[in-house]
Amino acid sequence: MAAFFETPEEATHAEIQEIISRFGRSAAICKKAGFSGIEIHGAHGYLINQFLSPHHNQRTDQWGGSPENRRRFLLAVYAEIRRQVGDDFPVAIKLNSADFQHGWFYRRRVAGND
Repeated sequence: MAAFFETPEEATHAEIQEIISRFGRSAAICKKAGFSGIEIHGAHGYLINQFLSPHHNQRTDQWGGSPENRRRFLLAVYAEIRRQVGDDFPVAIKLNSADFQHGWFYRRRVAGND
């Protein structure tokens, strides 16, 4: 299947900031459309989950490495959403419990430790 997909490239800092802004705009659009709240999907291999995971996130900058750096993206997304929708609009965050069961949010990947 690799022939059908391009090799992923690490997002630049500017691209990450744009993605964060888009999460906020999307939440604001949902609020304006009459939704009663939104959920940030941080599970099942989606982008936020990839930033959280030391298995997938191999970055060495402020967005990777330590657990604090890996969760920086999620916290920035949440802050931007909150900024755009206000304090009274419900915002939930979905995380994958299996990541906690296997310790993926807390340890670095070690060969043979998948």
